[in-house]
This record gives sequence, structure tokens and C-alpha cells, in this order.
Amino acid sequence: MKKNKFEIGDGVQLLSGSPHMTVIGQAKAGQVICCWFDKEQKERRSKFPMAALVPEHVEDLTDDELNRRLSKLKGK
Repeated sequence: MKKNKFEIGDGVQLLSGSPHMTVIGQAKAGQVICCWFDKEQKERRSKFPMAALVPEHVEDLTDDELNRRLSKLKGK
């Protein structure tokens, strides 16, 4: 059995470009469930094929964006 490319909690984006998303679950083989916030800060969720996703690299985020995300994780 092939090991999953992405784990729950990984930051990802679509190969074609997309908002930053977080993997929140595994779907059927070869798919993951992702969560993100749209421009109105409404939570969105959808399934995507793993082949259509690339890892999000924290080093590519601005300091402000990184701090905003960390604050959300801490519940502030």
C-alpha cells in the first residue's frame, strides 16, 4: 500500500494556485480533505486528489501571515 503523500495538519496549495489550505482528513484512496478560509473569512472544505496538491512552504510566508496563523492556532 502506498504511503499518503500528505498528513493531517499539512499546509498545501493546488498546483494551479489557490488559497493556503490545511489537510484535515483522508478521503478515498488518493484524495485528501482540505480546509481554508475565503476572502470573507468563511470556512470552506473540499476533497482534492493528492496529485493536484503541492506542499505549502512556511518559509514562503511573510512574517505577518505567519504570525496571524500562529495566533489563530493559539486561539487569540
